[in-house]
Amino acid sequence: MKEYPSDQDYKSIVDEKYGRDKAQSFFRRHSHVLVHSGETEDLANLTRRIFLGYDQTTSLKEDVLEKDKRKKATAFIFETEADEEDLVQDLERTINTNYQYNENKELEVQSVASTDDGFDINLQYEDRSPSRRPLQNTQTRSITVSLTQTEDDEVWQGTQEYRYSDEFNAASDFFDDWESKRLKERKPSIKRINFNLKTIPAEDSVEMFNTFLQEAPGEWRFEEVLELGIKQTGETGGVLEVEEAEFEEEEEIEEELDEQLRGITDAVFKGSGLRENQFVQDCLDNGFYFNSVRALFDGLDSTDSIEVKLQFKQSPKTTFDLSIVEEYERRDEGYDPGNLGPDKRKNTRKEFRSSIVDLYGEYTDREALIQNQYGDELTQFNGITENNTDQLHDLGIETPQDLYDADPETLVEEVDGIGQKRAEDLTEELLED
Repeated sequence: MKEYPSDQDYKSIVDEKYGRDKAQSFFRRHSHVLVHSGETEDLANLTRRIFLGYDQTTSLKEDVLEKDKRKKATAFIFETEADEEDLVQDLERTINTNYQYNENKELEVQSVASTDDGFDINLQYEDRSPSRRPLQNTQTRSITVSLTQTEDDEVWQGTQEYRYSDEFNAASDFFDDWESKRLKERKPSIKRINFNLKTIPAEDSVEMFNTFLQEAPGEWRFEEVLELGIKQTGETGGVLEVEEAEFEEEEEIEEELDEQLRGITDAVFKGSGLRENQFVQDCLDNGFYFNSVRALFDGLDSTDSIEVKLQFKQSPKTTFDLSIVEEYERRDEGYDPGNLGPDKRKNTRKEFRSSIVDLYGEYTDREALIQNQYGDELTQFNGITENNTDQLHDLGIETPQDLYDADPETLVEEVDGIGQKRAEDLTEELLED
């Protein structure tokens, strides 16, 4: 470390790269401070009030680098009436033209490669971190997003693996900007639809987590629940450690946490299900739902064991992450650090991701998901709001194509807020003065 970090450096790294749970653990371990807060920003601000020496700063940096090495797997739904040839050609036309889908990120398509049942999109962008000094660097990054055709011609499954949050954000921004581009060019629209846990009733989400644990994919067998994340509507969420504030001694916290997780593990093992666990039922009765789980799985055909974390997020992006947070080699006397190797690690992430994607599809309705994220698709156009969509629907205008084909004079006369110029822009027809 050639230069000692400023307080802004510390704040930025905790806020953007470290996260609340990791920061809480760091302060407990290094500064003997127990922080009860649901906001990452509170932990980040605390770094300005606590002196972190060289060893602590080095440990923080190593933790961040180790965290960033762990790839996360996520997925989304991609819906469009356009066929694959149209989509691929649309992207390929921008390659080597300096066309930027997002100018702030200098986001460009580098290549499009066909796969057995879809295609991969390789993107390049500039990561502009707010702190460029000791703990972070600005650099050009490349990411790949895969689109796979499903049984429904208009529905694709999108997948991505990433290490850094800006990689996820860049892919998300790309689809937003690609959607806007196609809208301006009057091409069939595209929609990236994220997995949103709030579209599933709390009781069903518990059943989904339960099945995810019981029916582990591939060669894996569920062994133990290590952490269960809870959240209440309208409140910030956290893992079960949010109960810490109710106890005076750390030993009491750990005993209560261990007791609750043992009961949850037993409920999954016995087949009675999480819903039968009293603690889980108490959470549901009090308006809580579960948004994450970290669990231990043992290999059936090997001595490999892994800790898998599944987390549904609402902010700043609505999505889910699936990651392998620890790898072990199982021995008679316990677990030693292990290494799956890159190929097995990648395939295992894919298997667990596919498992939750399939389960999620059983508990949600795609049309309701689209409505929850997009609302009325006509509101994508400037000048059209929720206040005048009913008037458009009364005219039989339901889709962007209906709007393009509409009579501009009718739009001006029948729809509030649409004047002559806007009607002409939407329909590309001129009105007589």
